[in-house]
Amino acid sequence: MTTFKFVPDVDVKAIARTPEMVNHFGGVADLTAEAVRAAWEASGPHPYETGDYIESINGDSGIENGVAAGRVNADDYKAWWLEVGTEDTPPFAPLRRGVDAVGLHLIGNQARGLYG
Repeated sequence: MTTFKFVPDVDVKAIARTPEMVNHFGGVADLTAEAVRAAWEASGPHPYETGDYIESINGDSGIENGVAAGRVNADDYKAWWLEVGTEDTPPFAPLRRGVDAVGLHLIGNQARGLYG
C-alpha cells in the first residue's frame, strides 16, 4: 500500500489571514450567535425580561494574533450574570449551550475562547 501526503506549497499563515478565512469565521460566529439567542429563548421565561440581552448578542470576525478569528459577543452588562448565575439567579448558560449546539467547545472555564 502506498501512502500519499499532500503538503501545500503555500504559507499556511498567509492563508489564515485571508479575507476568505475572515468571512468563514464571521459566518461561524453569526451561526453561533443565532444558536446562543435560541438557547436563551429556550431557557425562559425569564423574570424582568427586557430584550436588552438578546439584542446584544452578535457575531464578529477579524484578524486576531495574526490569524482569522471569530467571536460571539454579548454587550449587555448582565451577560456574565446570565451565563454563570448569581446568588439570586441560576446560571442559564446560553453561550455554553449555544456553542455546544453548533459543535464548538468553550476553552477553559470562561466564556471567551472557542475552537471547533
